Amino acid sequence: MATGEVLVTDQEQVSGEELVPTQYTTSDRVLIPIDRWVVLVDASWEQSKKTGWGAVFYNKEGTLADIRCEQGVAEDPLHAEAIALLSTLQEIEQRMSTDESQRYIIFSDCQVLVKAVTTANADIPSWKATKTIAKCTRLVHQWGDIVRVKHVLRTALAEPHGLANKARRTGMTLHNLPHAMIRQRLKIRNKIDTE
Repeated sequence: MATGEVLVTDQEQVSGEELVPTQYTTSDRVLIPIDRWVVLVDASWEQSKKTGWGAVFYNKEGTLADIRCEQGVAEDPLHAEAIALLSTLQEIEQRMSTDESQRYIIFSDCQVLVKAVTTANADIPSWKATKTIAKCTRLVHQWGDIVRVKHVLRTALAEPHGLANKARRTGMTLHNLPHAMIRQRLKIRNKIDTE
């Protein structure tokens, strides 16, 4: 792997062994599965309990397909991250009602959250986030291999991190793919490398 690439911190991939090329390929920032939609998600929180979250959807070809962001209220940073993930899962649930053939992989930088929704009986350090995390866990386990949630370093989430901050600070809400000029101003890549 080239220097500067971000590894998904999943046990099967952290071991240092190379991934099978037919299953995954690499980009400059994150390991990208070639058979799934990729969703990058992040949240932003401040002491006043104001939060923002952002999600960027790329289709199986690696082309930008959708952008979501919204302002809200969360009790703490973990609760904010859980709200971001739940909102993303609910969007995927809507998409699956019209197209059950798609598979998704969601990348989050919140290691505690990823562990909580992918591991049975994980300790949750914030009781305030418990109900939201339980909803996420139920959906992820219900879908099995259709939707995976993986941890990445924050550097892999520049787009949703910027959206989350903007939503938190300004109240910006996006629920579609905005005009190219807006995407450029928000620094959203139009394509991620899947080759």
